[in-house]
Amino acid sequence: TDSQTPAVHRFAKGSNGKPTFMREFFESIGKIQAILNQGRANIKLMESVLEESLQATTQDKQKEVSGQLRTLADDTKSHLQFIKDTLQQLSTRSEEEERCLPNSAEGRIRVNMQQAVAKKHQQLLVDFQKVQLEHKQSLERRQTQEMEILMPDATPEERADMMEAGDSTQLIFAQRMAGAHALLLDEVQQI
Repeated sequence: TDSQTPAVHRFAKGSNGKPTFMREFFESIGKIQAILNQGRANIKLMESVLEESLQATTQDKQKEVSGQLRTLADDTKSHLQFIKDTLQQLSTRSEEEERCLPNSAEGRIRVNMQQAVAKKHQQLLVDFQKVQLEHKQSLERRQTQEMEILMPDATPEERADMMEAGDSTQLIFAQRMAGAHALLLDEVQQI
């Protein structure tokens, strides 16, 4: 390439006609940006599905919403992993390029862009963890409320112990119904 060739074209293809690293770098950054946008969209969708899960009144609806949340969470995890892996590959390749051309303007551009994308990745991870935590806490609050309705005479500690032991509200309700059924049978037999 001669000195008259604009820098953009120099970066676009090497002397062998293959894309240069800077071109590959920008393409990878573009892919990461697209995946970041998909991850953000998933998180927004998770927030709305979370609201839907809190309003679900049937077991079937709760299972459906849980399935949607699980799918979105898995998809977002794969996005986060893709971004992490791609950033690591870019970093490794950038270090190799930096050894060949130390302190170049291209190297500074790569470092700045990687740092900016890494911050966005970190923010996406924080937002994802926040949504997951909110979901967990809302499920715990819901279970606590259901236990309070089902067992008004139990102390909060007793209810907490039962939840920790894995006793679901459905199991306790079934046990109570079975107990009531047994009491009715006893009463009928005594008559």
